[in-house]
Amino acid sequence: MAITFNGTTNVITPTTAVQPQHAIVNVHQAIKTDTASEEVEDNTESAVLFSTNYAAISSSNKLLIQMSLIVGGERSSGNAIFPILMIGGSAAAYRGDAAGNRTRSSAPTYVSSEWYSTSITITYLLSSPSTSSTAYGVAFRHGNNGTEAVYLNRAHHNNDEYWMARGASSITLTEIQG
Repeated sequence: MAITFNGTTNVITPTTAVQPQHAIVNVHQAIKTDTASEEVEDNTESAVLFSTNYAAISSSNKLLIQMSLIVGGERSSGNAIFPILMIGGSAAAYRGDAAGNRTRSSAPTYVSSEWYSTSITITYLLSSPSTSSTAYGVAFRHGNNGTEAVYLNRAHHNNDEYWMARGASSITLTEIQG
């Protein structure tokens, strides 16, 4: 017996099938295994150090943004690192509230010394994603006085030793039927 689904053919394809609400429509992932760094002035935002471009299938869908990042800093006495989710080159609304002189960050963290890096996660559900190619990425601020480096996928010290490690970072975008 023939099955009619969304039309008159016996073939169901993603272009002819209706996805149920909240179904996963598409998954896009970018992985960064090399390193990136930038000298950042106090109370200044770095350039975007890691990003990927994505165009949503429909602006009525939602986009789950998941970032797993390895970060390091330059200061020996510890580093306050403030990652900022960037969408289309601008800081996303997904940051802490403004309160006095405090820095607004998507996931503030503290790295204990310039010999170490740490992992951080940013997870955000974006309503009405753009159907045009849009950059999703991360920039950084730090809470140290002066100009200091922030690092992605490494610590400040980068000795070629078995006890020193480099990490990998990823951005995963999951488009969900609206």
